[in-house]
Amino acid sequence: MNLPVAPTPVRRAFQPVIMLLEIALLIIIGAFSGLMVLLSAFRFARKAIRVCIMATGLVGLDLLITLGCWRLWILRRLGHSDPDTWRTDHIRLLGDALDRYVRVAQRVVGFRVAATDLTEPLYDDEPVLFLARHAGPGDSLLIAWLISHELHRAPRVVLKRFLMWDPAIDLIIHRLGGYFLPPKGTPAAERTASLRAFCASMGPRDGAMVFPEGQNWTPARHAAAIERDRVSDDPDAPMRVAWLERHPTVLTPRVGAAANFIDAVPGLRVICIWHAGVEDLHTLRSIWAAIPLKEPMHVRFTEHRPVPTGTALKEYLYKEWGAMDDWSRQISHQPATAGERPLYTAQITTRSFLTQLRASSRRAKRT
Repeated sequence: MNLPVAPTPVRRAFQPVIMLLEIALLIIIGAFSGLMVLLSAFRFARKAIRVCIMATGLVGLDLLITLGCWRLWILRRLGHSDPDTWRTDHIRLLGDALDRYVRVAQRVVGFRVAATDLTEPLYDDEPVLFLARHAGPGDSLLIAWLISHELHRAPRVVLKRFLMWDPAIDLIIHRLGGYFLPPKGTPAAERTASLRAFCASMGPRDGAMVFPEGQNWTPARHAAAIERDRVSDDPDAPMRVAWLERHPTVLTPRVGAAANFIDAVPGLRVICIWHAGVEDLHTLRSIWAAIPLKEPMHVRFTEHRPVPTGTALKEYLYKEWGAMDDWSRQISHQPATAGERPLYTAQITTRSFLTQLRASSRRAKRT
């Protein structure tokens, strides 16, 4: 989507208007839910109630983050907050909001995550680059939740520019040091320089979140990518066509963003996040048919040491995404395997990043 983005003061002025529209949407969803409650003797109505609750949760998530960002800004202007915890407060806000939404999804539509552990643990302060598959509804939120909850890192993301129209995304991503792609027409040298500056700003406990495919996979986009490469003059196009035909549930990974991070941050750890089980929920009909979810979303973390660079990085990503496609087609919509463990149940065994932040804040106050 190439929706023009207004300057920051204009977007800030429009935020109350957008929030009022979101509140109006909540009222409409609530009225429809009430009608479905009256018809709850029918199966379709009970399923519609689940969908309405999830939609309410998603809009509520947006409003919660926006209002939380406003509250933190007001407290800062009034001198009632600690400047040293400004970023930590926003990490806590995002973590809380994502945790709540995942909890709603677990209870309402049966969303569960079953994952394999990292082969090597993450050390306390090292920054990490996470390269994730991009497929399924809301998978970017789920990856951000995984990074904060399970991998104990503050998610720093690369997003398309038009998403700045969303007040919550605009506020929280800017304050957490995220990166929005420059507008079209920006000179290539300027685009590269700004991306490299963002990559070089990685700090302790940061987790950069990149989707090498560049867009959410759907069968239509997969078919379009094949047709586009078939008529392309690029000498690598025939190779990409053959690769895509062998791997029908992923798109070709792009090297650019990952290469910039690896070049800018010496010793950066690179972890790939595979997931399966939600990739075929790409239409309203498929989502409707799948609710409530019967099997978990499978997640696998992989890592290659040493981190490849140059041509080897491209070969590594193609090999990784090809293996991801093979694995996904085997495990999708299957029960959890013996090597997987649930990441979110009534009894959480791993202390979340959010819990660690709260504990460190309490220790700081005591000292």
